Amino acid sequence: MAAGVPIKNMVAGISCGLVTGDTDDDYLVLTDIQGLEDFFGDMDFKVGGTKNGITAIQMDIKIHGLTRPIIEEAIAKTKEARMHILEKVMMPVISEPRKHLSLMRLRLSSCLSIRRRLGM
Repeated sequence: MAAGVPIKNMVAGISCGLVTGDTDDDYLVLTDIQGLEDFFGDMDFKVGGTKNGITAIQMDIKIHGLTRPIIEEAIAKTKEARMHILEKVMMPVISEPRKHLSLMRLRLSSCLSIRRRLGM
């Protein structure tokens, strides 16, 4: 929104993790995990997106599989956290993209190569 990249909607990301016990019903989904939870946990699940939906997902798991309730809870918790970040943290600071791009932004330029000019 202010980084010099044209964007239409605010985007936020959140990470959650999983700690499991001995049975499928013995688990805890943690939101906003940090280094220790990531290292010792059984899952690292990152979700990015806008208020309209998810735009990116990344997951690492250390166990053999996940149950549907675990996945549903992880998606629900990351959505709740993402909405909190967008509405309570980002919106009060910058509610819309800047009208003009920064002069310091990255730029791409292209030129016609010599091969093309020589018909190669």
